[in-house]
Amino acid sequence: MKLSHYDRAMIHGLEIMTRPHAGAEPENHEMMVRILSTCAERSSAYPQLQPLVREVQRISDNLGPHSGIIYPIQLAMNEFDRMCMAVHWDAAKEGK
Repeated sequence: MKLSHYDRAMIHGLEIMTRPHAGAEPENHEMMVRILSTCAERSSAYPQLQPLVREVQRISDNLGPHSGIIYPIQLAMNEFDRMCMAVHWDAAKEGK
């Protein structure tokens, strides 16, 4: 799996959104959501990225920054990490 710059920006941006107060100001939240939306639209089609794309779509419809977005983002990131670990483990077993 080779991640694009959009993929990486989406991953890091979602991680930033889980930090307390990182997007607390409405202007910062709106900017982050715009960036994340663009990244999700242009992300690679890997199935491992789909939980993150869905989460970006969900928070894009959100009206503003609040702590309620943190837990669902963390769940999506955990799912992404588990799927990536499986891909890397499979490749390691095959000797790649």
